[in-house]
Amino acid sequence: MKSQQKVLITGATSGLGLEFAQLAHDAGWQLLLTGRNAKALDELQTKYASAKTHMADLSTEEGLASLLAWISDQPLDALINNAGFGLGRDIVASKQSVLDDMVAVNIKALVTLSRTAAIGMINRGTGRILNVASTAAFMPGPHLATYYASKAFVLSFSEAMHHELKGSGVTCTTLCPGPTKTEFFARAKMEGIQLEKGGLIPMMSAKSVAKAGWRSMLAGRRRVIPGLMNALAPRLTRLLPRNWQLAVVGALQQSKQP
Repeated sequence: MKSQQKVLITGATSGLGLEFAQLAHDAGWQLLLTGRNAKALDELQTKYASAKTHMADLSTEEGLASLLAWISDQPLDALINNAGFGLGRDIVASKQSVLDDMVAVNIKALVTLSRTAAIGMINRGTGRILNVASTAAFMPGPHLATYYASKAFVLSFSEAMHHELKGSGVTCTTLCPGPTKTEFFARAKMEGIQLEKGGLIPMMSAKSVAKAGWRSMLAGRRRVIPGLMNALAPRLTRLLPRNWQLAVVGALQQSKQP
């Protein structure tokens, strides 16, 4: 009898992570779920009786090490690096510790988990990795500079990894969502900004974004940008001079937060 496929989902307690968990559950996968919110993980454990959960703060060395130890004896068929966060503050108004945590979660944890999972997958000749970037990866982002830069890193890293893995039976897909109906804007303290209000680029549901990412991961695609306007935006911004890009994105993300 074929064993149940296992997927590790980081940032599984909210937003896209919850939707990925539901999609994987519906597809009959064994869920390995991790996040920082112990109560939310307990609720997921109740909802998905066969799931395994592990609380870990990926902004810390200890949290990342504990997660690596937890999955060390659990061969992964898929990895979804969904954990990440942003903060709507100018660089000089941000706490250095928050910026360090953002880099640790958005970049360091993703690189470490991608590499670790890929090694095991290559040894077994099969596997799928999905790294969540953003349309922010294609342009600079005033007032959210570190977040935008971290997603540019994720896109560059993941596409290169996809190329390196050719012929191994393992793939790395990059998901680049645009504005999505999650708790991101509230957590980033950017509620009410123009980008959140939609308009030219309408907000997509977390379910539709996750579904696009899940399907593309299973298909082994290099990259997916859900939504017509989201897919057009990076192409259009490339036509603008860099100073125009900065002005437009800066205006869309101008926040009244102190």
